[in-house]
Amino acid sequence: MRSSGARASRLPDAALLAVALIWGHNVPIMKYALAEVPVYGFNAARLCFSALLLWGLARRERRNREPQPLGPARWRRVLAVATLGGLVYQLLFMTGVDLTSAGNVGLLIASAPLWTAVIARRTGIERVSTRASVGIALGFAGTAWIAIEGGEIDFASCTARGNLLVVGAAVCWAAATVLSKPLVQEISPTRLAYLSAVTMLPLHLLIGLPWLGSVVRLQISLGAWACIAYAGLLSTGLAYSMWNYWVQQVGPSHSATYTNLVPVIALLSNTWILGESVGISQISGGLLVLGGLLVMRWRARTPGPALTRP
Repeated sequence: MRSSGARASRLPDAALLAVALIWGHNVPIMKYALAEVPVYGFNAARLCFSALLLWGLARRERRNREPQPLGPARWRRVLAVATLGGLVYQLLFMTGVDLTSAGNVGLLIASAPLWTAVIARRTGIERVSTRASVGIALGFAGTAWIAIEGGEIDFASCTARGNLLVVGAAVCWAAATVLSKPLVQEISPTRLAYLSAVTMLPLHLLIGLPWLGSVVRLQISLGAWACIAYAGLLSTGLAYSMWNYWVQQVGPSHSATYTNLVPVIALLSNTWILGESVGISQISGGLLVLGGLLVMRWRARTPGPALTRP
């Protein structure tokens, strides 16, 4: 009995660590595939996988609990969240991944909880303590340092443009998260994620149509297909479902500890998968971002994600 109880007590940590590992490996895996698959073709294909899986999760949830009907007012809010989190965020994120290094993406996207806290405060949804404000300032300093590569920003540089696009993606994700907070009191996060995915998928297919030919005609390698499946099924589908379940079981504060591991895992994964070297600006900026997150989350809560992660 004691051994089964010990295994049960370790299960949440093991599951949340698995989520951190999936998300940490996601960007370098996508970056690896983008050497072969055009960015918008890859994005449309992976979102087909994620929409299919989220449909299955939402259908399974519906068997256990009949969802409330969505009236016009709710649909307007769902579409607002979907536009920010399911369309604009995805396009900014994928274009940024294509232009900058995977290491920068992993560190810059980690600033999303900082932006979430700021937007939540500005909209009056949550109050931010003095301790959290210090953490936000540290995190933003690290984000800026990484975005400018530790020096003067050069807008002619693909890397600089990619960094700024990823920061923009983090802001959009944060705004969609704050906007979704009152909505997930009425509908489940899984259903919201599914509705966001399925309503925006036609636009992603339309944008990616000129580059989808090679994917549809199976003119890409098995490795590229595996990367598309990983990004769509594991990162956006399975890991999201696991995250939401264990946040409900053990609480957001416990779960947030593991999201701090994601940029660290991403940096290590970059060196393993892509052979990228870690620069001084990444190390120093990453420490500031992680330090800011730790300070902000110590006895401070920010709205938890109600949308899928990248």
